[in-house]
Amino acid sequence: MKSRMREPTVLLSIKTTGYTARVVRYAPFQQMSAHAHEVHGISAVLGGSLLEEAHHRSVTASAGWIVNKPRAVEHVNRFGPAGATLLAISPAEAVGEAPKGWSWTQNAPALRAGLRLLRANSDEDALVELIAALQPYPQSGSASWLEAVKVALDDGSAQSVSAMAAEASVHPVYLARAFRAQYGMSVRAYRLQVKVRRAMYLIATTPLSLTQVALETGFAEHSHMCRSFRVVAGWKPGLLRR
Repeated sequence: MKSRMREPTVLLSIKTTGYTARVVRYAPFQQMSAHAHEVHGISAVLGGSLLEEAHHRSVTASAGWIVNKPRAVEHVNRFGPAGATLLAISPAEAVGEAPKGWSWTQNAPALRAGLRLLRANSDEDALVELIAALQPYPQSGSASWLEAVKVALDDGSAQSVSAMAAEASVHPVYLARAFRAQYGMSVRAYRLQVKVRRAMYLIATTPLSLTQVALETGFAEHSHMCRSFRVVAGWKPGLLRR
């Protein structure tokens, strides 16, 4: 049994400077006849599968695939037996460069960033990191404003990506892309490493309990610090205290 013109379900909608992201769920075997979008955009498949046809070509995509889609490209979608969950990024007309052509590629970092965005539940910084993963920064070399961002992260004074970008007079996505290109990781991952290093220092040099260390270094609770230690260091903070 096929579902043809049923409207997809919007699970989440987030906005940041110049961009809107929507997590959309399509029903099993849903089909969308030939249509085009008014602005260029990028979509990431978070789950399920689909077949998309455009320019007399077809691509079958599953989790981890992304599509760059210029405005006015007419395309047809057919969704698989489990349906599909897509994260669609729609920039404002004046933001970013439009993709040169319709293309599908695999992008594991974008999939991870998309899943983090779902877990973060409308976190604007998570959206910025996702867009940065979808649009790699093309330049190399550092800049004084980028070094200032790193210093703010190192000393724990940094606020959100959007706030740091406003301070540096750059777009949040540009900041995220430049930081990843310069330092080899996202702002979020670097911030987590800094927090774990600070926690390691306090555990090793003070009598504070692990719960006190967690609160002192900005973790929500002891268990949050433990999970972060496993991600960054591969072991629990209790090992360092013992």
